[in-house]
Amino acid sequence: METQEFQPSNLQNSSFSNNQFESRPSKKFPAKIISIISVIIILLLIGGGAYYAYVMKLGPFAISPYTEKNLVSGMLSAISRIDSSSYAVSASVAMAKRDADAEPFTTKLSNAAEIKKQYQNDSKRAQDISGLLSKLYYYKNGVYPISLQSLINDKKNYYYTSLSSTDPATKNSYGYEVTENGKNFNLTVTFQTNDAISKIKRSYNFSPTATIINGKTITFTKGSNSYFYLSSEPPKPFLVSLAEAVTYFPTELNASLSASAQTDLSNKESADWKFNVDATGDFGDLTYKFNVDALKKASIYYFRINNMPSFFFSYIGLEKNQWVSIDPSKATSNSSSYGQYSSSADALSEAEKNYKEHREEIANLLKKIVKIADEKNLLKLKNPAYAEKVNGRDLYRYDLLINKDAILPFYESVSEEFNKTDMKNSYPVIEDSAYLEYLKSPEFNEVFDYYQKNTTWTLWADAQGFPAIISYSMRIVPQDSATQLKDKQVNLVFKLELSDINRPVKIDEPKDAKDLQEIIESNPYFKKGQDASIKANLSYLLTNGAVYYDKNKNYNNWCISEDYVSAKEKIDDTYGEGSKVACKCNTTNCALAKKWCVSALLNSGEYYCVDSSGIKTESESSNVCLAGVCD
Repeated sequence: METQEFQPSNLQNSSFSNNQFESRPSKKFPAKIISIISVIIILLLIGGGAYYAYVMKLGPFAISPYTEKNLVSGMLSAISRIDSSSYAVSASVAMAKRDADAEPFTTKLSNAAEIKKQYQNDSKRAQDISGLLSKLYYYKNGVYPISLQSLINDKKNYYYTSLSSTDPATKNSYGYEVTENGKNFNLTVTFQTNDAISKIKRSYNFSPTATIINGKTITFTKGSNSYFYLSSEPPKPFLVSLAEAVTYFPTELNASLSASAQTDLSNKESADWKFNVDATGDFGDLTYKFNVDALKKASIYYFRINNMPSFFFSYIGLEKNQWVSIDPSKATSNSSSYGQYSSSADALSEAEKNYKEHREEIANLLKKIVKIADEKNLLKLKNPAYAEKVNGRDLYRYDLLINKDAILPFYESVSEEFNKTDMKNSYPVIEDSAYLEYLKSPEFNEVFDYYQKNTTWTLWADAQGFPAIISYSMRIVPQDSATQLKDKQVNLVFKLELSDINRPVKIDEPKDAKDLQEIIESNPYFKKGQDASIKANLSYLLTNGAVYYDKNKNYNNWCISEDYVSAKEKIDDTYGEGSKVACKCNTTNCALAKKWCVSALLNSGEYYCVDSSGIKTESESSNVCLAGVCD
């Protein structure tokens, strides 16, 4: 049947009435509905996708998560939200062709000669004061002399007769007065350099109440340490020392170190972690490889050596690719031989313990420091942050600069906050006034400008603000005196990468791990060392016994005396209670003994014996020590 196409012009001539036409639906109507619904669905999908992209900061809605104003604090906030992650740390040092703009660091300060003279003066002052304090030491139980001149004229201690009480620059006498009715004194000197103040603060047994510091003027008292040394030469800037050290590097230098790790911090009391360390080096005539795995599960530590120079294995008794377990709790419950070699685990446990005890205080201080860093604008951007794909990851790149103008106010504010904590007594260097003076000096400006030119800091963060990569690089230019390196520079690069942030981390304990104590006890080198220690401690008894007899005219109570017990405890500390140390005399309880002998079981299965006659011998018999003599 032929179908007649509907045309509006045919409506009048149609045989269908209006009612009939209206009662019959158009065949095109369902298609229109489907089209409209499809458009709505597409719009919803587009809108939903756009909303998702907006929330996740993707595509056209991607926005850099940080600005200069919130870079440090924002990064810290993001790090605090990390419960688990994978890390990769790498460092490399390589000799390379020198860049066209690279040049070694040299000071251009016009006052170098003046600074050197100041150091020479301070060195002479330190020498004078140290000698005067040493001579005053002999008066500590009596009345101190009324003047420095009378002290110098006193010939009782002739060794100090060449002392001077005159300042080398001002030619005035050092300040001196007797206090506390002659029982104490104040000896006052004004130094010229900040280094002099810093070194005296760091001198042995320094006490701020006994040695009073006011700016660069120091007052010494009878409680001051009498010895300290100040160099007559200004210290070389770190950059100069670094460049000089590089001159000893081989021209073929190429070394790298990398470490990858995973951590699960969800358990705040005992975080699990695992990492791998890999190092390679090429020094031209010498190459090396080093690879180690380590992990912590609950309270047990494990490590495995995958690659290391072979002679180490023969000495320490370890096998390649063998997991070794260390249980810190065994260091106190088992023989001390285990404890000696579990010290690394003890150190880690102690570090974790200390951190837990001070975690809140450290966290609060850290929050204040990063807030100050942002307020002072410590970090600046070389250029606006921009999106960049790195190793398949969509990241934002921040090329950073340290703001020189912000360093001094930042340090002052941090010092102020630090001094409000209980940690200030343990780390007084934080409030080092000499360092504050250095930050204000032309020397600092010169060093910083060179440092800024030859270093690069780069940070990459993901769209959620989590740090992804942190890179630091520095070029070290050898001094011109190193002719073999005149066209070379050393490139130093450090990099930290984070990935798999807040994704599940599964850390399983190794199934085939050997206990460290078992390895130690089966190692012949350790056994021989223990036997040598036992023999040495028993030999000491010959001297101890002779002294004991001279004092007592017999060996009464010798086997319970401190002279004997101290040697026995050293043997037990080395070998454990299994050493079976035995002490015997030729009479009951050594009451009127004239002879004694002491024996101990060695790892070899034999017994080593020493006696009061000076004999030292070994025997297979446990009865080697009888009736006060070695059989």
